[in-house]
Amino acid sequence: MAVSGKVARGEFDCPLFCCPKEIPVRKLPTCEDILECCFHEQCTVALKANGPIGFAQFSSIVAPRVEAIFDGASIRTVTPYRIVQLINAYYNSYRNLMKSFKRDREKEQFKGKVEEFKKKALLLFDMSACKCKITLTCHCLKSVEACECPVLISCNCEKEKKIPAIELKFLYCK
Repeated sequence: MAVSGKVARGEFDCPLFCCPKEIPVRKLPTCEDILECCFHEQCTVALKANGPIGFAQFSSIVAPRVEAIFDGASIRTVTPYRIVQLINAYYNSYRNLMKSFKRDREKEQFKGKVEEFKKKALLLFDMSACKCKITLTCHCLKSVEACECPVLISCNCEKEKKIPAIELKFLYCK
């Protein structure tokens, strides 16, 4: 995909992320995984379509796949409509950054914005229904992954929105 939004046959040009690819099904996706999957859909559909197709269509294709991954991990998610909104919002922040990429890529301030965006892209794509803060009460001073101290969440959510206790440590580490 070129920055202009047009996709030529076999062409993908994104200075931030590597090639478009399917979403991994064995792990919870990062924001980068979501964008790469949308780009993959865009490239696939662009080869078959006659005219331009909006990004909202791709996000609505990717959203059920992401929801299925979270369901497989027993993590309750927000509504499908909200998932599409989250994907579109993240894409809009990507697009806003890319608007001035050619012009500003050598400026230090812009480089800082790009690095910050790349760092945030590695975070877990958060679409869980529970937005309560997860805390680790650790007294053993080991790394979070090696620690066996309990991970707690002070959650006031309804039972169907709560994150299972077995998943709390995994989500905390991500």
